[in-house]
Amino acid sequence: MFCKECGHEMPDGVMFCPECGAKQDGNAAQTNAGGTQAAGAVPVGQVPQPQGEAPKKQIQIDKKWMVPIAVVAGVVVVAGIVSMTMKPTIKLDKYMEVSAEGYNTVGKATLSFDTEKFEKDYEKKLEKALKKGKNKKNKNAYQASAYLPDYFGDYDPTSEAANLLSNAVSGELDKTSSLSNGDVITYQCSCDDDYVLNKYGFKLKYSDIQYTVSGLEEAETFDPFEGLEVTFEGIETEGRATLNGQPTAREAQDLNYDFDKRSDLSNGDTVTVSVSTYNGDVIDYCIDKYDKIPSPMEKTFTVAGLQHYVYGAGDISDEARKSMENRGQEIYYSSMKTWSNEEKLEGFTYLGNYLLKRKEGSSGTYKNVYYAVYKATIHDTYSNSTEIYDKPVDIYWYIRFYNLTADENGNTTVDLMDYDVPGERVQVDSGVGYWFSTRSWYYDGFQNLDELNDEVVTYNLDNYDCVEKNFSGSSDSAGSESSEAASEESGDTAETEAAEVETSAATGGEDGQIFPDSSSQVIDTARIKALSDADLKYAINEIYARHGYIFKGEDLKNYYKQFSWYHESVPASQFTTSMFNSTEHANVDAMQAERDSRK
Repeated sequence: MFCKECGHEMPDGVMFCPECGAKQDGNAAQTNAGGTQAAGAVPVGQVPQPQGEAPKKQIQIDKKWMVPIAVVAGVVVVAGIVSMTMKPTIKLDKYMEVSAEGYNTVGKATLSFDTEKFEKDYEKKLEKALKKGKNKKNKNAYQASAYLPDYFGDYDPTSEAANLLSNAVSGELDKTSSLSNGDVITYQCSCDDDYVLNKYGFKLKYSDIQYTVSGLEEAETFDPFEGLEVTFEGIETEGRATLNGQPTAREAQDLNYDFDKRSDLSNGDTVTVSVSTYNGDVIDYCIDKYDKIPSPMEKTFTVAGLQHYVYGAGDISDEARKSMENRGQEIYYSSMKTWSNEEKLEGFTYLGNYLLKRKEGSSGTYKNVYYAVYKATIHDTYSNSTEIYDKPVDIYWYIRFYNLTADENGNTTVDLMDYDVPGERVQVDSGVGYWFSTRSWYYDGFQNLDELNDEVVTYNLDNYDCVEKNFSGSSDSAGSESSEAASEESGDTAETEAAEVETSAATGGEDGQIFPDSSSQVIDTARIKALSDADLKYAINEIYARHGYIFKGEDLKNYYKQFSWYHESVPASQFTTSMFNSTEHANVDAMQAERDSRK
């Protein structure tokens, strides 16, 4: 059949012409099966005209316009195809905004997201896209999450807009607090593009947001640390920090003060104290309650004034040594209350001391141990009807103290109530019998110094170093101190000793030295015995002087300072006889033995 208006051939039975759009009334021209025109039909290519009217003029298109028209048509078609293949885009940036509020130096930044506008713009579009996707391939789409980031606000989690934000959009600010005017902060956006594309057919467009802080007002401040003091007490590695006083500022009186480290401190460590509150953020709390902020928020203190464990002989003051010596005498005399009338103390002499220091990593119980050593001379008497025993005996005894400490001013602390005495006992057997045995006495201590030395030093070598052995006639460490002490006990004045040495030097030495060759040659015993007591003392100490030993006694210090060969370089606390060569060791031992024999 043909359109009654334009004559365009159409399929039979259509209601509208696909060419001109004219409605058909059923009277359109028909063709018969043979291809001939049915009665009343309009010839092909002619537009039927109403009767009584002149035929309308046919529109003819000039061939020169055919190509441009075709091009336009092609462009329209391509544009339609592109529009059908391009994905719609969600521009997230226009819904995001970074802002800062509060006070300068303590400002806070937030990201706000206009969820209301986002839902208005995209809720229907997303629902439509989701339905379309479900009909095709996305029948198992994700359900909306009930947990949205804070910046999405109070938002309906069942909406598709909320679902998209919850599952596909996230990010964070690189700094959110303690902000000052001029600070530049960045919001870094992180999105699941594939999720949005696959589920909704939308693309996401976004970028990081940079924001410069401005407009923050200056807040009034108060000092929360004014009126407070941090003190340190104890011993290095075990020190403790204490906060003392009350804060001056009224605003600080209900704040908490927190230590980053409060125990196990050493001198030189730093301790930081910061303020906090049980009522949330301390800045927010102080602004809400006082309209002020604490400044500073924290304060750092350097640990000082802690005592340290005694490391060497030089750390022990003369006062501390004397107190330990006297304490030993007191304890020994107290033990004599149990003695019988057969026992009498004829002498109790302080001999010297040991100082032991625990080795690094050892299992020793104490940091250091100090032994004060004595010789007790006890006279025992006993007799029966036929025999008499009446003899003195020497017993070597000690008292020991633990964990001596010293401060930076040279003061030594020792607990005189924390001590031990020997557990070993010496039996003194009279040989005089009574009934079925002989009379014996038992005394705490040792028969000789060698036994005592084994107990104190030898048996402790695995865990302790002996850093001082200070006895008359023995000097394993700080030996010249022993020499000095012995000389001082002799009662000679420095002037007399110096004069005697000068005489000896004039006759047998050079440049103030008694034995100039004592470092390279073993001195004959006869030469040693020929020395006066004063010369003997100086002969010993000149060996120490050659090694730069810094004498404690003013007499020895001033004497050796007058000679060009003496150079002070090694403090007493750092000196050890390991600096001596074998010849010097032999000569010191021989001269100390001679000095002891003269007592």
